[in-house]
Amino acid sequence: MFHQRKCVRSFCTLVSLVFLQLQAAWAGTIVINELHYNPDVKVEPAEFLELYNAGTNNVNLAGWSLGGAIQYTFPATNVAPGGYAVVAQNPAFLVTKFAATGALGPYTNTFSKYGEKVTLRNAAGGLEDEVNYQVGFPWPTVGDPPGLSIELINPALDNNLGGSWRASTNGGVRGPTPGRANTVRATNAPPQIRQVDHQPEQPRGGEVVKITARVTDPEGVASVVLQYQIVAPGNYIERTNAAFTNATNWVSVPMNDAGTNGDLTAGDDLYSADLPVSVQAHRRMIRYRITVADVLGAAVRVPYADDPQPNFAYFCYDGVPAWTGAAQPGGAGTNGVVITVPAAEMSRLPVYHLLAQSNSFATAIGWAPGQPNNKYTGDEYLWTGALVVDGKVYDHIGFRCRGGVWRYSMGKNAMKFTLNRGHDLEVKDNWGRKLNAPWRRLSLRANIQQGDYLHRGEQGLFESVGYRLFDLAGAFGLKHVQMQFRVIDDAREAAPGNQYLSDFYGLWLAVEEDDGRFLEERGLPDGNIYDMEGNSGTLNHTGGAGPTDKSDLNQLLTYGGATPTEAWWRTNLNLPSYYSYQTIVQGIHHYDIADGKNYFYYKNPVTRLWTVLPWDLDLTWADNMYRADSTRGDEPFRSRVLNNFASPGTFTNLSIEFRNRVREIRDLLFNTDEAFKLIDEYWWLTRGTNTYSIVDADRALWDYNPVMLDANVVNLSKAGNYHFYQWQNEPGTSNNFSGASQMMKNY
Repeated sequence: MFHQRKCVRSFCTLVSLVFLQLQAAWAGTIVINELHYNPDVKVEPAEFLELYNAGTNNVNLAGWSLGGAIQYTFPATNVAPGGYAVVAQNPAFLVTKFAATGALGPYTNTFSKYGEKVTLRNAAGGLEDEVNYQVGFPWPTVGDPPGLSIELINPALDNNLGGSWRASTNGGVRGPTPGRANTVRATNAPPQIRQVDHQPEQPRGGEVVKITARVTDPEGVASVVLQYQIVAPGNYIERTNAAFTNATNWVSVPMNDAGTNGDLTAGDDLYSADLPVSVQAHRRMIRYRITVADVLGAAVRVPYADDPQPNFAYFCYDGVPAWTGAAQPGGAGTNGVVITVPAAEMSRLPVYHLLAQSNSFATAIGWAPGQPNNKYTGDEYLWTGALVVDGKVYDHIGFRCRGGVWRYSMGKNAMKFTLNRGHDLEVKDNWGRKLNAPWRRLSLRANIQQGDYLHRGEQGLFESVGYRLFDLAGAFGLKHVQMQFRVIDDAREAAPGNQYLSDFYGLWLAVEEDDGRFLEERGLPDGNIYDMEGNSGTLNHTGGAGPTDKSDLNQLLTYGGATPTEAWWRTNLNLPSYYSYQTIVQGIHHYDIADGKNYFYYKNPVTRLWTVLPWDLDLTWADNMYRADSTRGDEPFRSRVLNNFASPGTFTNLSIEFRNRVREIRDLLFNTDEAFKLIDEYWWLTRGTNTYSIVDADRALWDYNPVMLDANVVNLSKAGNYHFYQWQNEPGTSNNFSGASQMMKNY
């Protein structure tokens, strides 16, 4: 068929013009008109695709097919002019959810919630329509409650452009409309705007920044106006603050396509505006948004109203400066020696910036005056700011401290961040390789041990090497990144004469979460993941099929009764992974699982097997770390599975398999050859080769930090001062960062 809207021809060869004209006269025009690809209630089979007949003739879809994201072949289905055909993930459920009768389906596979191509082909295999949708600008942002679909504004538009779609809402009417008129239908759509960009991506102070956007409209573009807002260092403007929406805080600049005033080429639909050098200053964030209008008066501002980040942004930065300080300012001996860590070393590891109001950050991290008896222990992200990673701004993110009973005890307290839908964090590993799946949440470990264990100064080695060992052994270690954390909550980058007051917050470890992105990273089926605590668990990630009532976990926790059989374990537990998991648990003394915490359970919905996932490995690599008893690697499976209730001196098949796996890992990995190389690799990654390292700056920042001496802020028995590199009873170790790697080798 001849598809006038996109000029897509389904013939492999050109035929005569007369034939095309005849065909166009009788053919209908079937378009993909609505997509519900990411329902807000994940376990509900509420996905659907809607087709619309924009032509003047009936079309029989017999033999037509959907491909790409989903697969479906249509039976004989007549679609009248102005009529609809709905194909559902679960037709019966669509009746319950949206009162949509007559839906076809079910189709095979499901839509990706991040974006994917879906195609419509006729019975001869010719391409009739295709939509390569995405989440986030230039497409609508859906997926959070109230569970909106995306709808085509007008069937005459190119539906492979994001600006042709809107979230399914019109005034007070909200929600998908399968088989009914779209809520966003408009005769005249505003101009299409896409390819919004700024260059340089992360400008330096005093550089000109060129902002560009491709804008098109069949009626003609009347205006393109850029608005920008300056966010000065130490004055982060939160979205809920009236200063964010106040028009006086946004400067308007016209964009043009005339080949003048910053525009490079006239008439190429690429509109441009230059922001002058006076706008760009070190540590300053610039937000911007663009409003476009056509000659008939239709207008829109982007990012769209449904975007949780309602502005674009860039961060001006001249680079991480050198850092100067002493382990003990004014102290005697080597502790009092003032060192300068050069800028090249300070910028060697990835830098994660947080821009926030000073009172917000102080309250979130537990330092606010008058706060000690009223610290927040919940899981909601009550404070907002902007993250900057690899030069990219993630604005209006939420943050809080993380952890349980010791959440605020250390002074240098662990942090947690939640990203906005459509703005997931793109993470590179320790070697600069982009991970397969972006992160929706970011967990920052503070790389500082409890002072009373006398292992402070390993600065992330225990956890990072531990996760890598789990991974190499086939036990799903978490991805992690040694990085520098900097917080801009003050107009000054550093306070003269006070090494503790600056943007620099030390050396931290960014760690992957045990959630749906963890599964995507490894190509694992989408199943339930539980955060275990005692003999119970919290549903940390809901798989596509659920359940949501923990019935699957409750069944597992019966452990097959008082005397489970070998067959029960083989039917319920991923034994090869568990053997590897317990081998590394014992090898690095991860006995902080002994009280039924610091591990997750994942159920593979395909194999129906449960897998234990590691978590929180800081209290490891020494016999005095949490539990000294060598039998205390006992999360609930250990004694049941590995001993399998065998009588003393006997071995079951399971215990023999476990011992064989221990032997393999010791022979091939956990030994003085390969494990030592791994420890050295992470030591050099963290330490670098400069005379003074970021590990020295981290130690100097925190060893005698006044926060560590404030009983109103920290638990002095857990925090305390001057505990870096104070190893005891560790032969051959030096009292510096080198001693940390030797201590691990000794163990």
